[in-house]
Amino acid sequence: MIRWLTRKSTTHQPGKPEPGTSPPANNGISSEEMYYATARHFLDIQLATMDVLDTKTWQSFSVGSTVLTVTFALLNISVREVPVIALWALGIALFFYITLLVCSFLASLIRGLEFRPNIATVKEHSERITGPFLQQWVSNEHLASIEENRGVLVRKARWVGAAQLALHFEAASLATAAIVTLIVP
Repeated sequence: MIRWLTRKSTTHQPGKPEPGTSPPANNGISSEEMYYATARHFLDIQLATMDVLDTKTWQSFSVGSTVLTVTFALLNISVREVPVIALWALGIALFFYITLLVCSFLASLIRGLEFRPNIATVKEHSERITGPFLQQWVSNEHLASIEENRGVLVRKARWVGAAQLALHFEAASLATAAIVTLIVP
């Protein structure tokens, strides 16, 4: 598999069709239409990515909060005495839960993405400019939004990733505390 992938990536030259394939048909699409469709698609992907990151933030926060609460409650009602090692593991889990809260909070502060052009400006321009020129301008505005959104999404993704990492460490610490409590007499 790796040999095939290496061969595919080294034998194909950008700008040339792959062997055995014909170049894609133009289908009457102008370069302005292609540019617009591509820019619009990228902007849609960025908006969907923001939604996915928001969902992951919420899921990490929910799971981390639930698991920590349930574990503390179960250990609290347990008739067994919690060993010191387990208490340390619970303290570490609490630290990672707080880290999860902070990272989730910082990720949730990053809310909006740029979406250009402004509809009122499009209306104004459409009264003076038509056809491919207007489409080119709208595409350029989409591109400006894409470039501005890139940094916002990277920042948000880093905070979401840190929150998920904290969730993993919290879960490992809670599991360690539970296992030690069950094993140590």
